[in-house]
Amino acid sequence: MVSAGWVATDGRRTQKRDHSENQIGEKDLDADDIYIRQLTPGDAALYRGIRLAGLKESPEVFGSTFQAEFTKPLAWFFNRLSSSDVFGAFLDAKILGVAGFATRPGEKEAHKGLLWGMYVRPEARGAGIARRLVEAVIAHARRRVELIQLSVVVGNEHARRLYAGLGFVEYGIEKNSLKFDGRYYDEILMAKELARASDHEPVVDAGLFAAGRPGREGIPSGRGAHDHLRAETVP
Repeated sequence: MVSAGWVATDGRRTQKRDHSENQIGEKDLDADDIYIRQLTPGDAALYRGIRLAGLKESPEVFGSTFQAEFTKPLAWFFNRLSSSDVFGAFLDAKILGVAGFATRPGEKEAHKGLLWGMYVRPEARGAGIARRLVEAVIAHARRRVELIQLSVVVGNEHARRLYAGLGFVEYGIEKNSLKFDGRYYDEILMAKELARASDHEPVVDAGLFAAGRPGREGIPSGRGAHDHLRAETVP
């Protein structure tokens, strides 16, 4: 299990490499050079850039759209990071991936959390970044909720295997969950019970999670206010 100390790593490395915007390729990525940290409002410009990149590259897996968020001012992304828990994967100063966490609102659902907005840039895939981001969210969520939920578009087998390998269990499918460009997309609903001894121990009774699905309508106020709360995974 990843520890909270690992999440807060400052990313110091013994040898600093030059990885500019156009230089990063799969052969340049080294796990020791990549670090994970929670984003702050000061990262608004970086977050906006990778968020829009994801919306443009993989529109079918996001609840929002590029057109809707491209018009938002930088202050909108600043406010999102002020009221949200978002983690980023970095190589030097470049952000390679993101993943968000939110607690469901209301007294009766406050024990449940949501993993949302996961995205890794194409040039950074295959280096284990998606897994490390999910591990960071799990470690963060473990201190706050008893259960973490997510949804993933049917056909995204890479993401499905990633989550299953980290202990998430499928508990349902929402038919026609999303509609984009005239096509419907089903979503697999998955959840992980955080009270278990092992991050990789499967939950036997998936019916334990039948109380609800990850909400896409958003949380109206307070921490975790989003217009989409889905895995949106592009690992």
